[in-house]
Amino acid sequence: MGFVLNFTAQCKAINKAAELAASNGWLIALVESDSKSGVMAFNSDNIPWTLEAEWANAKRTMQQIRISATWRGANFSVDALSKRGAYLQDGFGEFRLGF
Repeated sequence: MGFVLNFTAQCKAINKAAELAASNGWLIALVESDSKSGVMAFNSDNIPWTLEAEWANAKRTMQQIRISATWRGANFSVDALSKRGAYLQDGFGEFRLGF
């Protein structure tokens, strides 16, 4: 991602979660984020313009996408993964499917 605002990074993460769910053929997705502002942006369809096309594609292929906010400290896995992701080299990503 390079250097981006925290809000932009959170919105990209929410969008990527929906894209992954859609690419796996899932019809329903629950996306949980620790960014209240990011969740509010998606729930009000007021997302950064750079993500609009990708978001429209994900929404089009799915029946339902629910996006909710959680307190970061209470979601230990998100907290650990965000710290891990902060140390990845530029241009690299990591994701896992399943539980």
